[in-house]
Amino acid sequence: MSIKVMTYIWEHSKHKGSGLLLLLAIGDHAHDDGTGAYPSVKTLAEKVRMSERSVHYLIKRLVASGELGVDSAAGPKGCNLFRVQMAEGVQTSVGGGANQRMQGVQPIAPEPSIEPSLNRHTPVVPDWAKPLTDLAGYKDGNHTKAIKVIEGACEYRGVEVATVVATFCDYWPIGRLKHSRWKAPFMALANTIEIQIDKVRQKEQSNGTTQVIPTERPFAKYGRSPQ
Repeated sequence: MSIKVMTYIWEHSKHKGSGLLLLLAIGDHAHDDGTGAYPSVKTLAEKVRMSERSVHYLIKRLVASGELGVDSAAGPKGCNLFRVQMAEGVQTSVGGGANQRMQGVQPIAPEPSIEPSLNRHTPVVPDWAKPLTDLAGYKDGNHTKAIKVIEGACEYRGVEVATVVATFCDYWPIGRLKHSRWKAPFMALANTIEIQIDKVRQKEQSNGTTQVIPTERPFAKYGRSPQ
């Protein structure tokens, strides 16, 4: 365990929710410079209470953000070697407020300051929903209502929302060709959320051999349909 790395993550990471939790879990295995972590995906999944599939997706998001590095098969017995990217020269408070100088591998580029009044119309997309922003047809906008529907349905059915999103993203290229109303990822997932959840449940029960063809479903049970 490295208190320095975990403190650095708490103070400087831009991630929230499950992404932040996973980065902290990896940091728990790292040396003080952020390197040398090689927990298995299974171990990480148990720590953060997620499926291994969800952990794989979140690792990709962390790497894309520049806060995590992965050297494939570079660890003991060919496992992946992780490193928490710590900005060189950044100070962090550790133990009673004492400042410790952190030496890192690769700096994290600072985000520009944005006036809150200028940013109020672009709500932050939660970590679990970010894979949807990589799909063809995605457009920036306010997806708050769709997000609430998706989260509400997954919570009601007791299914991990990140797993449902991962399954939906896998099907998106085919589904978009089959269903003429599948124009935007957030709307398509929200409209078919119950069927997407059923797909995840069936895959869990049959090791991924069962396929359900999505059809349109209303928002009524979990929220109003976005306009």
